[in-house]
Amino acid sequence: MVKCKNCGRKAVNDSLLCCHCGYPMTIAKVIPWPRQLWPVVPQQFWKAIIVLSLLLATLAATGIFVYAQRGLSCLYFSYSFALSLVVFFWADLGSRKSLR
Repeated sequence: MVKCKNCGRKAVNDSLLCCHCGYPMTIAKVIPWPRQLWPVVPQQFWKAIIVLSLLLATLAATGIFVYAQRGLSCLYFSYSFALSLVVFFWADLGSRKSLR
């Protein structure tokens, strides 16, 4: 049993706080938070994102072509095509930054 420095009552050895007054029994070790959660992104990650975005762009372009040939609306394919291009350029920029 350990005495609390604040109230003087006995407290359990393993407790972090006094069960009577709530005073901290031990000083907690402060772990510094990393500046960046993901400081170095592996190059394979960017390559996989680029390949997947190009695959999505190819599928969307094929859908646009087929639907346009049939005279149907290809609006949904246009959205996915634009999104795949945005993701591609984002991944390309990210891969270039990680090379520096």
